[in-house]
Parts: sequence; C-alpha cells; structure tokens
Amino acid sequence: MREPSQEPGAWAGAVVSTRDGQVSKAVTQERLEKLKWKVAWLAFEAGAMEEGECPDEVVLEEARAIGAQKGPKGYIHHKTAEKYRAFLVYVSRTYTAMVPFLKGMHLTLEFWHEDGWRLTNTMDTRLEYKTNRKPPQFVKMAPRLKGDMEVLMRLTCHSCPPKIKVWPNSHAVVFLVGDASGAGFGSTLWSQGDEDFDATGRLICPGHQTKGKLITCY
Repeated sequence: MREPSQEPGAWAGAVVSTRDGQVSKAVTQERLEKLKWKVAWLAFEAGAMEEGECPDEVVLEEARAIGAQKGPKGYIHHKTAEKYRAFLVYVSRTYTAMVPFLKGMHLTLEFWHEDGWRLTNTMDTRLEYKTNRKPPQFVKMAPRLKGDMEVLMRLTCHSCPPKIKVWPNSHAVVFLVGDASGAGFGSTLWSQGDEDFDATGRLICPGHQTKGKLITCY
C-alpha cells in the first residue's frame, strides 16, 4: 500500500501530482527517454534527420531488429513502425498535443489496404471489413510523415518529462482504495462526509462483505 502523497508516482501510464493547488500529469523519465529515441528513429527513416544526427544506439538496435534490411527509398519497415506507433499512441494519452501529428503514421501503416479500411460496426455488419491479407514487409511513407516527425522531435526534446496542467471541471475530496496493478475490480471510492461509498459502480454500506473480502475505507 502506498503512503498518502501529493506525488504518488506512476499509475496507469501517467505520473499525476498535486502541488500548490494545481493538478499536473507527466510520464516517467524512462518512458520519455524511450519515446525520444523511438521518435528519432522514425524521423531518421522519414528523412527528417540526417544520418550524422541520429544516435548510434538507435541505428544499431533497429538494424538488429529488422536484420539490417533496408527497404526502397521512401519506404519504412512496417512491423517496427507499427510497434513504435503503439508506444506513441500510449504516450499521447498523457501528452495530447502529440495526437494530430500521429496521422502520418496512421496513413503510412494502413495505406496498404488497397480494397478498403478495416471498420468495426456492431450496428450494421454490412459495414464490417475483414481480410486475411498481411501487410508487406515495407510500406510507402505518407507525404506528411516527415513533417509530423519534425514536430514530434521538437515536442519530445525535453531533458525531463514536462508537467502538463490538468484543468478539472469540478473538485472534491475523495478516498480511493484499490489495487493499482489489477483491473480495478473491487476498488472503492468514498467522499468525505458520506455514509455510503461506491464499489465497482454499486452504492453499498460501509463494511459490506464482497467476494469474501472486507472493503475498508481510510
């Protein structure tokens, strides 16, 4: 159990702190460093960075990852870029300013679908698109990818994770008890002064027995 703190550390992919009446969010130093060299490799592949500017560890690691294969000019290794996109999307949940500049990645990685885009619509199965085709090893980079990577390099140039202010719509003092490493089932939320508390979406009385475990509020 963590001790009460205004800077409790990383949880659910972000580091949230409350200082001087202001709530802010960031990522860990390790995640920022990983983000920077992933963006650097993508920028290098897209032509947004010259060869001498690319960190050696980035070039060497990616050369090993793809078997030192180099695609035609203007193409990028699909599997590696797809893996990096997933990481960038994850970080963009904290740094939302990155979101508009991921479009070049999406266009690059999905443009190989010549017969359409994959759609999922549970309301109308006629709109669903399914295919057994596999993506090519190398895909052509979208024209805007280079510009997007140039912007992302500037957004990720910080030596320390920048703290972004969170602007809440309302405020309240609550106590949350639960397992941060799990899916959140059985977590409880209690507002100071209330006689009831919320446990996984249900209002129950304090001390209620659930699944053989006694829920406790602090």
